[in-house]
Amino acid sequence: MRRLLAETAFNLACERGLAGFSLNELAEEVDVSRRTVSNYFDSKEQAVAFVTLLSMRDALEDLSVESDVPLPDQIDNLLRTQFSEYVITTHRRLVVLASESPSLQPHLHDVEQRGVAEATQFLRARLGPDYPPMYAYLVVGAA
Repeated sequence: MRRLLAETAFNLACERGLAGFSLNELAEEVDVSRRTVSNYFDSKEQAVAFVTLLSMRDALEDLSVESDVPLPDQIDNLLRTQFSEYVITTHRRLVVLASESPSLQPHLHDVEQRGVAEATQFLRARLGPDYPPMYAYLVVGAA
């Protein structure tokens, strides 16, 4: 449900601008109650910005320590394939929306920071003792 709400909020913001819809309209669009929306998001800005975190989480799910391919090579492949035109275009659109609607800026910054923290933690847990702790941070920062 959270994904559907975030993606719908992002699409509404792209179509109408951030000022062009309310959380009530988001609820109607997804056919849920306003209370359901409030269970997931405090504001429409938070819902719109959450799309960034979803993209990052989707990409990380594809990494596997059990693979025959070394994790650094998987990360390289992830950067080449998952950070596709859709991900880049989506993030760029969010940046434009945030420049047009300053109320979105702190929410976008928050999900970007959460994404970096989650990705770093994820990689640290999977890299194990073969790599220095700073490696995960550097890889995420480079991405």
